[in-house]
Amino acid sequence: MKNIFYLLLPFLFIVEWGCSSEEGQPDALRPEENSQVLKVEVIAPFEKWGITHPTGITKSQQIFAVTNRTAENNISLFEIGRDDRTDCITRSRTNGQAFYTSALNATSQEISTLNFHTGQLFITPANENGMPETYSIQLPSDARHLIAAKNDRYVIATGLYEKGRYLLYSLQDQKAEYFLSYPEHPDFPNLDEYSKSVLYASSVLRIKPDGEAFACSDMRSGILDICRIGENRIERIKLLTFYFPQVHISGSTPKNLKVAYDKSTVHGFLDMAVSNDRIYVLYSGKSKKRDRYNLGHCQTLLTFDWMGNRIDTRSLEIPVSHICYDQEEKTLYGIGYTPEAAIVKFSL
Repeated sequence: MKNIFYLLLPFLFIVEWGCSSEEGQPDALRPEENSQVLKVEVIAPFEKWGITHPTGITKSQQIFAVTNRTAENNISLFEIGRDDRTDCITRSRTNGQAFYTSALNATSQEISTLNFHTGQLFITPANENGMPETYSIQLPSDARHLIAAKNDRYVIATGLYEKGRYLLYSLQDQKAEYFLSYPEHPDFPNLDEYSKSVLYASSVLRIKPDGEAFACSDMRSGILDICRIGENRIERIKLLTFYFPQVHISGSTPKNLKVAYDKSTVHGFLDMAVSNDRIYVLYSGKSKKRDRYNLGHCQTLLTFDWMGNRIDTRSLEIPVSHICYDQEEKTLYGIGYTPEAAIVKFSL
């Protein structure tokens, strides 16, 4: 009946609940029948760089960074046209390393990833010459951070917070402030902020390259939150709620709280990439009941502007699990499946 699913939360039970009727993909997120299929160019298989299970991708200058969950290190760096790779952040529980990382992000100068066990945000400069030197920023230790992204002025994060959905952490004065609330759920109108933080713990967060806004999507629903970053504050531009997760919630304290996701829950916005003009969202539209082993293989790409207007919805030529945006080339790269994992480039 139940399968315990640990989603970045080793201290909480996130459960798959097996009893329900089947639900289909919401019509509002289906590509139109006559919509153009977006072509995806296969660049090279990841085995070229000895990477067997890539689970995240980003790009800074000419350097790609890939999360490599089965390797001795958390992150692998490589360039197209070269066969060698550089590994960083040793898979270890010792101080200064990380057993697992989340929230792989990049700016034009650096690559970041989060040790969600400790709240350390690791920063690796995009250095094409020699071994990059990784350093870390410690986020406030009084909160559990799950996802974080950085630019040159601040860190935006979300996690299991009670003070607000988003942390705005100033790099200049190490000041931390929390803003906005988590989305409500119509079936559970009286949830406190902590319970909602667990319900929406599966997030993806990307900062707009100019630093003026960010977007946060939910992997287990059709929810996309678009926010403006003002002078030391965060304001919501638009909260899009195409559909909510199907869940059963019990318990009322952090120690006994359980969030049980129905196996028919349609998984939503699994990854996202942003430019100064657009938000690109990978949509799954699959449930664990029907597609247990390929939930993350998405064949729908939604495009929004920064006011929350949907520009288009397109089918993808091949399944893709993760994406990133190249500011110089003005295009998307990603992890595609042919069926082996390969680095792919989108024909936008």
